Amino acid sequence: MTSAHETPETASLKDDKSSTRPASDSGRADTSYEHEPSIEEVVESAKFAFGQKQSEIASLSEWVGAEVKLAQKSLIIMSLATLGAFVFACFCWLVINLAITTGLHKAGLHFGVIALITFALNLAAAFGAFIVARSAYRHVTLMPALRAVLAQVGIKAHNED
Repeated sequence: MTSAHETPETASLKDDKSSTRPASDSGRADTSYEHEPSIEEVVESAKFAFGQKQSEIASLSEWVGAEVKLAQKSLIIMSLATLGAFVFACFCWLVINLAITTGLHKAGLHFGVIALITFALNLAAAFGAFIVARSAYRHVTLMPALRAVLAQVGIKAHNED
C-alpha cells in the first residue's frame, strides 16, 4: 500500500534498509545507529586509552632516564679528560717556566729580575687564556639538548616559530 505522496518506487525504498536514501517518513536521513556502545564498552575504551597513555609516559620516563645516565657518563669522562689536560698543561707550563728562568739565569740576570720577567709572562698568558675562555663560553650551551627533550615531550620553545 502506498500513501498519496508515495510512489511504488519510494515505498520499496522505504522498506529496503540497505538503501542510502532517507528511510524516515519525514524525508530526513535515518540517524539511528546499528550499535550504540554500552557504558561498559565506553569504560573499557577509556581504560585502554588510559593504559596506552601510561605506557607512553613510562617509555618516555625510561628514555629520559637513559639520557640522564648517558649525560652523567659523558660528564665524568669529560671531567677526567679535562683534568688530565689541565695537569699536562700545568706540567708543560712549569717546564717552560723552568727553561725561561734557567736561560735568564745563564744570561747573568739577577734573581729579582728573573722573577719579575717570569711573573709578567705568566700574567700575560693567564690574561690571554681568560680572554679565550670567555669567548668560548658563549658558544658552550645545553639549549639544543634541552630543546630536543622538550620537543620529545611535546613542549614548544617560546622563541621557536
